[in-house]
Amino acid sequence: MLIALLTDFGPGSVFVGQVKAVLENLCPGVRTLDLCHDIEPGEPLEIVGEGAFLLERSVRYFPQRTVFLCVVDPGVGTARRVLFAEVDGRSFVGPDNGLLAPVIDAGAEVRVTSVEDVRLHLSPRSETFHGRDVFAPLAAHVAMGRRPEGRMLDPADLVRLDAPPAGASRGTVRKIDRWGNLLTDVVPDDGRGRIDRVIVGGRPVAGFVRTFGVARAGEPFITRGGLGTIEVACRDASASAALGIGRGAPVEVIYQPREVRSIS
Repeated sequence: MLIALLTDFGPGSVFVGQVKAVLENLCPGVRTLDLCHDIEPGEPLEIVGEGAFLLERSVRYFPQRTVFLCVVDPGVGTARRVLFAEVDGRSFVGPDNGLLAPVIDAGAEVRVTSVEDVRLHLSPRSETFHGRDVFAPLAAHVAMGRRPEGRMLDPADLVRLDAPPAGASRGTVRKIDRWGNLLTDVVPDDGRGRIDRVIVGGRPVAGFVRTFGVARAGEPFITRGGLGTIEVACRDASASAALGIGRGAPVEVIYQPREVRSIS
């Protein structure tokens, strides 16, 4: 069994190590894989939005029966629900704050449970570190092939963040990567034709480029990034710094109008 970890603890954090230690203690020999721990600090909705985006764009690459331990939880210690979700053969453990909603919404076979069994928690339990004391024990429980008891939920009743529907031309910058590229949650709609320009944070960027190697150095450009969504990048420089734009900026993708040919 594989447990994939998505957190905002930071790469190399002692808290990541403690979570893995709990998983190993409760489920000896379990394999763990670090999906991401470098979600940037900031406003709660932006933090959760980045985590939800990265999770939804990554799930397809993981094998069936993977357990995703997802701890991006600005509301730790409050009344938000603890979720166990089964989606198309994979399992997800995380808070009901919008983090899991995009994956759940995209699933064909979905079952969501609110887990309230405190017997699964570590004792004593920290009220500021549920990743170790609440979510990690639950993920280990699931990895051992056990379905936690709880109250079944209607997926429509889960907390959700604003996210563009399929085919939308508007969205948000969800992440600034280490090179300063602006990763958006807008998936290119190939059926609408070629992209003319992107308006990001009120700044227009023109020029769709297939890959970084053919772009002009120092000039912001548009591309389809590795996550399959629109990115605004700048070869040999930071697009974020060049444009003065950060995470959370609004995005609009404008397509070239199709030619209308008359039949005579």
